[in-house]
Amino acid sequence: MHAMGLNRQYSTISDDTLDELLKAYKKLKPNSGVRYITGFLRAGGIRIQRQRIHDCLQRIDRLGQILRNHAAIDRRVYTVPHSNYLWHIDGHHKLIRWGLVIHGGADGSDRLFNKEYPY
Repeated sequence: MHAMGLNRQYSTISDDTLDELLKAYKKLKPNSGVRYITGFLRAGGIRIQRQRIHDCLQRIDRLGQILRNHAAIDRRVYTVPHSNYLWHIDGHHKLIRWGLVIHGGADGSDRLFNKEYPY
């Protein structure tokens, strides 16, 4: 397993110690989430499972987690006079390593994505 890089062990830290550590950190950065906390712990040499971080956040900041999960996204409201008046264009560069870049456009007259088939 060492040759495949699977020799990393998780840190042995109790839930109470983890709770105290994250309570102190959340006082400094109250809006930090799971990824930010994971980076903080790994920078301190603590490597634990993501599920344990989720469980710890549920214990120490239940209300904050509920509010963050239910925050509504404010969408821009606009009107256009007719079809093809406004277009949204975006690109996807995740596969650039293999020479594949995808660009696409969608008509902005409504939120539906219409796909035309040639048959």
